Amino acid sequence: MNNYLDQDFKPIILELEKFKKEVKDSDNQSLLSIILMKDNFFYRKDIEVFSDGYNDEYNIYIIERYIKSMLYIYGGYKLLISGSNYIYKKIKEYYSKDGKRSFDYNFMSRIYNHEFEVLEIEKEDIRESYEIATKIEENLNGYRIGIDVGGSDIKVSILRYGEVISSKEIIWNPKEESDPSYHYNFIYNVLKDAYTELLNIDSIGISTAGVVVNNKLMISSIFRSVDEKYQEETKNLYIDVIHMLEKDIGKTIPFKVINDGDASALGGVFGNNLSSCLGIAMGTSEAGGYIDTNRCLHDYLSELSIVPIDLSEKGVKDEYLKDIGIGSKYFSQEAVIRLSEKLGVKYPINISKREKLKHFQELFIENKEKYKIVYQTIGEYLGYSLAFYFEFYEVKNVFLFGRVLSFGGDIIVSTAKSIFDSEFPIYKDIRIILPDENSRRVGQSLAVALI
Repeated sequence: MNNYLDQDFKPIILELEKFKKEVKDSDNQSLLSIILMKDNFFYRKDIEVFSDGYNDEYNIYIIERYIKSMLYIYGGYKLLISGSNYIYKKIKEYYSKDGKRSFDYNFMSRIYNHEFEVLEIEKEDIRESYEIATKIEENLNGYRIGIDVGGSDIKVSILRYGEVISSKEIIWNPKEESDPSYHYNFIYNVLKDAYTELLNIDSIGISTAGVVVNNKLMISSIFRSVDEKYQEETKNLYIDVIHMLEKDIGKTIPFKVINDGDASALGGVFGNNLSSCLGIAMGTSEAGGYIDTNRCLHDYLSELSIVPIDLSEKGVKDEYLKDIGIGSKYFSQEAVIRLSEKLGVKYPINISKREKLKHFQELFIENKEKYKIVYQTIGEYLGYSLAFYFEFYEVKNVFLFGRVLSFGGDIIVSTAKSIFDSEFPIYKDIRIILPDENSRRVGQSLAVALI
């Protein structure tokens, strides 16, 4: 490890490998089965741990992070544990209404409209994994609109029978707005303007920051400042806006809403004829999405922004997501700002994070040798974190999107690849793909226009 600008970085994958080796070398081990359940979904992971009564604290130190990772990659409202009564009791204590992980308990309860449960089951009651995946096909027919709704801008792509009529970015400021009518009116006007440009419409695809279930935005950082009393109605944001547009133009509009991470994976699949693709968007936060080897979309959360990647006690804290060492602070505009400040960069006060990122990028262009270490540090984060993500996804291609990758994206990718080559040779043939600059910025909106 180089630890370029982050000497405290402690990659979770290295700690997990160390743990697995020590368990394997001990005479006190047992098989732990971890199962997540939700509608039409039963996903199981097995991992060897120390037997109860032997290294209990080490067990829970690693396994709690492992379970949290599973939660935010796969999702579920019921967690079943078999093989360790100690781990079960601790996880049940942590993931409760008043427990150490109450944020995660409330998060899962809210997005699935089902109280999150942790249960212990016997070995003989364990079943094989079961889930339903949806085949994704590219559709070039008709008049199509795609929008990618992020925390600082909205990208819009307008297509006519596969031909891109226009692609653009529109600045907005959703995280600071407490009145949800701002969000409704802004997105409605974006779609109405796009329709006016096309003068026809056959479908709308929407990529969005947040967790999507059945076209509903169950939770999202774009509503960070919205009062709790409005949170229930905000779930129907996109459904309501589409209905408003339908009423206005007198036509039913087929539409689909997916999270921005899945849109980034779709960008890789559609634009490069790929499969087995993990898409990662680095912008206001980190988003993830996955298309499997059969080009199917799974009912995964892929909320990589909340997946732990750093086990350092000095890991960066996310006050909103109530945890430290999670992706949101390592693969985002905030990461660039935080790391550049270590180099002495001073930013004008009262400007947005987006503007700070742009300011740093201008500095980088002027003096690449001085400032490339910021991108090398993010590349180091990425290399080790991808190796951890591959514990949960079967991947042949990684497709990267987002404003963070502008200008220094090639440095991020080359640094991550060097980590594969030196420390994880099993992954050296996995491709990390950086699309052209325009695709990085509007590729998600273009991808969702085609579904």
